[in-house]
Amino acid sequence: MNEQKISQEIDLNKQNEFYKKQKERLKKFFIDKNFLIIFIAISVFFIDIILLFPNDLKNNFSNKYFFNKEEVVREDNDNKGMITEEDDNNENDDCNVVGINLHGDLVTYIPLSDYDSYGDLLFDESSSEDIYFAVKNAGRKDNIKAIIVEVDSFGGAPAAAEEIDLVLKKSSKPVIAYIRGAGNSAAYWAISGTSKIFSLSTSQVGSIAVNGSYLDNTKNNEQNGYTFNDLSTGEFKNVFSSDKVLTEKERQLIMKDLQATHELFVSIVAENRKLNIDDVGKIANGWAYNGDEALELGLVDEIGNLDSVKEYIEKNILDNQQINICWK
Repeated sequence: MNEQKISQEIDLNKQNEFYKKQKERLKKFFIDKNFLIIFIAISVFFIDIILLFPNDLKNNFSNKYFFNKEEVVREDNDNKGMITEEDDNNENDDCNVVGINLHGDLVTYIPLSDYDSYGDLLFDESSSEDIYFAVKNAGRKDNIKAIIVEVDSFGGAPAAAEEIDLVLKKSSKPVIAYIRGAGNSAAYWAISGTSKIFSLSTSQVGSIAVNGSYLDNTKNNEQNGYTFNDLSTGEFKNVFSSDKVLTEKERQLIMKDLQATHELFVSIVAENRKLNIDDVGKIANGWAYNGDEALELGLVDEIGNLDSVKEYIEKNILDNQQINICWK
């Protein structure tokens, strides 16, 4: 009796093992099948784009979600020339001026997380990286005679400002800046070395200073029972953490760096605008001056709108030819 019972248990174990193996095979089959279905669907999607979409729609899709050949520039290692990848169908040959927007928060680059699923920006910002390549591309085109930088920004990262300032000053084409609502702080730094600066009478201009302020959350954390555990290996690694009290030594270190950047900002504005550095230092208090005041202080060259900029370029750069701007 016991032997028969043991035999039945062995048979049941073998049967369970068999069903288990069959289940794993079926699971693997369906997983592989799902991957195959997804792969086929994606392939059909891209084939439809290639075969069914009109050429202009295909180009727009490719430029938006992959790369725009018209805007790709690669510099060789010796920096002696430009290696370019250019679209055969150049639709911008009739342009003689390139327009570049410097709008919103100024950053060095824009991460993918700042774009929505359609490829549109979620935030109002401009990157020095994009402006750099736009200027470089404009410089290599014979039909482009000038560059307009339209500014409406309250500032951003000093590094981004410095990158833009350097590439604009080295541009082979004259660069005209036009300040609309605001050209403050890093945004003003970025365009202070352009050939000419226009602004409206009501524009905010300047705000020459550096800010590193932040909110201290320590009291709020204490009320909520939160404890900050410092696990850093360096004395100043957590210096900008809002969850710890700033020490006097840390404050002095930060202020030293801010002051150094402030002095660099003042010296660059003085050099770019050909102003006395002491005079610039006196107005470098963080205040944004209106356009008329900025004109008196030498921070801008003329009061006017975009039409004023166009008229200036037509008369002084295009030999009275009609201006045709392509905006990047």
